[in-house]
Amino acid sequence: MKTFKLDEHPKITSGFKIPDGYFDGLQEKIQQKIDHEPTPVIALHSNKKTWIWAAAAVLIIATGIPLANYLSQPNVEIDSTTLENYLVRHTEISNEDIVELMDDEEIAKIRVDMKLEDRELEEALSGVNTIEDCLIN
Repeated sequence: MKTFKLDEHPKITSGFKIPDGYFDGLQEKIQQKIDHEPTPVIALHSNKKTWIWAAAAVLIIATGIPLANYLSQPNVEIDSTTLENYLVRHTEISNEDIVELMDDEEIAKIRVDMKLEDRELEEALSGVNTIEDCLIN
């Protein structure tokens, strides 16, 4: 391997050249710019108001959206057929439980008169051949 000596080889120039007399008036030019340009002052406490307003806006939005959704939903009344079908399908609720939840006025509305004429009874039983068929149905 050849030895490399820095002193013997020609040096490469960077390609950048400083103009003549550049540093002679540099200090005065910088001082003039510093004296004439005002420095901006940033107050540290002014950002606190921005954060307070931002937190208030987030709080209003966070409480406003659920409230708007709640108020925009219409109140849906359940019709009696849907309620009756629900109660029939869910057999864990007994008739006694239902009666306990109702008042006298509602119970009086439920009562149905079962007055059967003899003619209607004969027509219903005429299609049945035996008494066993009647008891099974």
